Amino acid sequence: MCSQPTNSSKCLIDSTANIAKDVKIANNVEIGPFVVIESGVQIGSNTKIGSDCVIHKNTVIGSGNILHPFSSIGGASQSRGGSLENGSSLIIGDNNIIHEYCTINRGSNDATGVTKIGNDNIIMAYVHIGHDCRVANKVVLVNNTTLAGHVKINDGSVLGAFTTVRQFSTIGAFSFATESAALSKDLMPYVRVRRSPAVVVGVNSVGLIRNGFSEKEIKIIEEAYRVIFRRGNVVSDAIKWLETQVQDFTCLSPMLDLLKHSKGIVR
Repeated sequence: MCSQPTNSSKCLIDSTANIAKDVKIANNVEIGPFVVIESGVQIGSNTKIGSDCVIHKNTVIGSGNILHPFSSIGGASQSRGGSLENGSSLIIGDNNIIHEYCTINRGSNDATGVTKIGNDNIIMAYVHIGHDCRVANKVVLVNNTTLAGHVKINDGSVLGAFTTVRQFSTIGAFSFATESAALSKDLMPYVRVRRSPAVVVGVNSVGLIRNGFSEKEIKIIEEAYRVIFRRGNVVSDAIKWLETQVQDFTCLSPMLDLLKHSKGIVR
């Protein structure tokens, strides 16, 4: 561990950084000028924190992360009573890139108390991630994307610039939103949406290819898309069809799971 606030154990900590005495910093961490790190924070090895970032209390940051300047990480939830929270936290995994002026709130007391970011995510400038959100792995949140509280983002999703997501919504794996999409319901896995209000426009075939889905898997996903969105089926009929296919095509499991538990999907 690096001692505070001097440079040791291969850490590079700028002399202007203001770091609480109980902060735990692993080896090979770089902390830039005028950074503020509050009590109860943990920072994993090989993480770089740019100038003027603020890392609020009870934030855990894993290894290999890059925080660009002027981000505010782990602040109180933007909800009634948020400034009075005790014990809530933000947990960030490994190898994430967080760009300038991002805000990520820790959890709220009236829910799980934890906001969680997975691994290998790219979070671009001015993104806001609200309290109690769950962002999985290899997600891309493009500039000015805004997530309200309690949003769940599954693996490999891409939300384009100025996308907004309503509270308690779920974004399915490997989906893609563009053209300032406004999402007020759950987004099915593997699909593309655009505009405000969001409209489903097809399967995210390019994203599936890039993420290693086989031609056979993409064809059955395209058929599932037609069953759900293009043949006039009610949800119960689509669920029955998916149940007949999922044993042979496990890639359909995320679609089946979301459709079973959703209170409404974007169409």
